[in-house]
Amino acid sequence: LKPSQKTMTPILDALSKRGKVDQILLLIDWMEDMYQSHGWSDIRPNKIHFNTFISALAKTNAVDSGIQAMKILEKMKHLHRSGNNEEVQPDLVTCNAVLNAISKEGNPNDSKKSKSARDMCERAESLLQKMEEGGEG
Repeated sequence: LKPSQKTMTPILDALSKRGKVDQILLLIDWMEDMYQSHGWSDIRPNKIHFNTFISALAKTNAVDSGIQAMKILEKMKHLHRSGNNEEVQPDLVTCNAVLNAISKEGNPNDSKKSKSARDMCERAESLLQKMEEGGEG
């Protein structure tokens, strides 16, 4: 059985439910490498795979999960706009996952909580404004 987008999705989902961000990133990178170096067109990562990765980031409650999620969103936008991967165009699910990661980032016991909360709100508002303007995030 040759790996494909359909067979990789439940694997990524299971890793996401366990917050295994590093393993998801390795698997997505491997999928892209198999596409690039071996021509396995059926395995190229799509927006479902990237959305799963962003959702996993939110589950980690890491201090920088929102920042990482925004970086993945930017990577998706770049891949799509450059024509390198049409299947990764961010959508509403992507933006919701990023907002979720932003809302859950950080340590609630952090003494810089008010600054961090303000920063999170600014990033979330910026993303929402882009969505309202018709951009993909």
